[in-house]
Amino acid sequence: MIICNLAVSLLLLSLSISATTNRSDEQQCVHRIRVPRNTVFRARVMTELMINCTITQHGCHRSPRVSWCKIYENHCKALNHSDYITTEWKNMTEHEGMAFLIFLKISKEDAGLYRCKEGDSSIGHGINVTVTDKQDEFSPTPSITRSDEQQCVQRIRVPRNTVFRARVMTELKINCTITQHGCHRSPRVSWCKIYESHCKALNHSVYITTDWKNMTEHEGMAFLTFLKISKEDAGLYRCKEGDSSIGHAINVTVTDKQDEFSPTPSITSDMNTSPKNDLQWLWPYVYICTGIAGLALVMAITLLYVVRCQGRKPTGKDMASKNQNIKTQKSDQLLPPHLCLNSDLLTSVIYRV
Repeated sequence: MIICNLAVSLLLLSLSISATTNRSDEQQCVHRIRVPRNTVFRARVMTELMINCTITQHGCHRSPRVSWCKIYENHCKALNHSDYITTEWKNMTEHEGMAFLIFLKISKEDAGLYRCKEGDSSIGHGINVTVTDKQDEFSPTPSITRSDEQQCVQRIRVPRNTVFRARVMTELKINCTITQHGCHRSPRVSWCKIYESHCKALNHSVYITTDWKNMTEHEGMAFLTFLKISKEDAGLYRCKEGDSSIGHAINVTVTDKQDEFSPTPSITSDMNTSPKNDLQWLWPYVYICTGIAGLALVMAITLLYVVRCQGRKPTGKDMASKNQNIKTQKSDQLLPPHLCLNSDLLTSVIYRV
């Protein structure tokens, strides 16, 4: 009976501790919804539209409980799943994710203001959904006003003294890295070539193209590609984002000698990131071989030291010589040195007797 009562007490105590822990963890969990003000999504009738809100969480051990509602005058009516509306959640990083509201076949009745919520505490700004039946007004991406544009911060990262070398009539691709925070559009990257005091804008042609590639959520890389580079293309180039952010100059050198060809950037100083080498894959094998050689050398030295400490093992001849010396020493010790008699003296004594 005592054991049963003890078991029940321990069970209740564990349940109480678990509830207290969950309550404390719930109190430490902080969710924040990030939706830019005056966000507008536009779509054409009977097409699919996906709107979203970003949610950051800290100290949480559960996924966010996201709900969507549509604003009607002074209240927000909750939205439920249907044949035309679905919701979705996607983790972007460890502490950030994105909630989606998807209109599978949007209609004009779906136009209006929408809002996403996390639980009952965190609420985002309203998202304006506009539906049109005109082809030229269709814009499935969000439209951000000037106030949100001012919050967009973009920075260009190009190491100082970056040099690209290429051989004539070959392809060369130079690049600059752009980071962006608080932006809801792709960077507007342009390239120019420096002539003394001004930088002349470059346009697409048969020999020059530009490209953009997203590396992470907040970072991408802009490329300027020379399809068939010539000696006239040598010089200093610069990438720009809009009219505010400008990167350091990139030196392009063109040669017609085979031994000077180097399509990868050579950075002489102030290098933020080291360029990839064609022999980069060889270094792990060099490290492994060096480690094996070092281990073999240590084992050989250890073995020689052990053999030297033990000394040379005696042979059979050495053992026999050692035994003979021992017997000789024993025979010499039978008579003390002062009792040993000369043979001639012993004979003369006998005759006298």
